[in-house]
Amino acid sequence: MPCWEIISNTFLPGYRILKQGEDRGSYNGRDDNFNFIDSQIPKELDVIYLDTVHKANHIEKIFFHYYPRLKKDGFFLVDDTSWLPYLKTSEKNHFYMERNNEESFQRILEIFYSNRDNFDLEFSFVGTGLAKIRKLNKNTLNKPQNIRSRKYNFINIFRLIYKFFYE
Repeated sequence: MPCWEIISNTFLPGYRILKQGEDRGSYNGRDDNFNFIDSQIPKELDVIYLDTVHKANHIEKIFFHYYPRLKKDGFFLVDDTSWLPYLKTSEKNHFYMERNNEESFQRILEIFYSNRDNFDLEFSFVGTGLAKIRKLNKNTLNKPQNIRSRKYNFINIFRLIYKFFYE
C-alpha cells in the first residue's frame, strides 16, 4: 500500500479521508513524489490529512499540489501547526519544532490571506495544533503574499510608548 491511504473516519462521517501514512511496504518515498502518488489516489477527495515534513515551503508545495483534488466543501487538514508546546518553557521544549511550526502557521495565514474567497480557515491549538481548511469553490488558488502588519509602524510604536508610561 502506498504512503497515502484512504482511511475509515469517525471525525467527519460520510467523508473519505486521504491520510499520509507510514511505509506500508510497496512505496517508501516522499509525499512530494507527485507522479507516483497521483497515479495511486482518486482524482477527487473529501478530506486530505497532511502530517508531513514540518517546513513552511514543503507544506505550501504539498498544499498547492493536492488542493485541486478536493471537492467543494472538502477539508484539507494540516497537522502540527502550533509552536506553543515547543517553546523553551513548555512541555516539549524543542527549538527546531518551535521555529518550523510557527513558520508553517504563518505561511498558512499568508496562503489564506491571498485566498479568503476560496477557503475558510480554522486553527486548533489542542496538542500540537491543526489547521482546518474548507474549500468553498473550484477556483484556482492564488500564490501567498506577505501580510503587511502595522506592528512596526510609527503609530503603533508611539501607541506602545504611550501605553508603557500612561496605562
